[in-house]
Amino acid sequence: MKRLIASLAVLATCGVVAMTVGVAFAAPPPGQLCPAGDSGKIDTTGDPATVTITAPAGMVIYQYCVKAGSAKQGFGAVIVTVDPPVNSLTISYPGGKAVSHYSFWWRPGPPGHEPPPPGHEPPPPPPPHHH
Repeated sequence: MKRLIASLAVLATCGVVAMTVGVAFAAPPPGQLCPAGDSGKIDTTGDPATVTITAPAGMVIYQYCVKAGSAKQGFGAVIVTVDPPVNSLTISYPGGKAVSHYSFWWRPGPPGHEPPPPGHEPPPPPPPHHH
């Protein structure tokens, strides 16, 4: 738990934009790969530190699994609950290791859970009309 919190703090300090996610609540047995989830197991290329995942239209991501390196080295699969669920988020492996593969789960969600693109905040309300 402390390692996860420290990892999230490091991500925030490094300026990585990340959604707030719940704590890891389960880990597959050591040496196991991420389960397929709704997305299927997705292998990465190029040793990325982060991966952006997006649910299909009308769906929200409520859980994901991420794995880096070898479970023998302490980098087994980690399953994380996303609370509140979102349409898209950027994930990383706790501790900053390159992501080797991942999977995620989605469910129907109300529209409007997509985060606005950076720099695209809604315009301010119009000023009050004076007579």
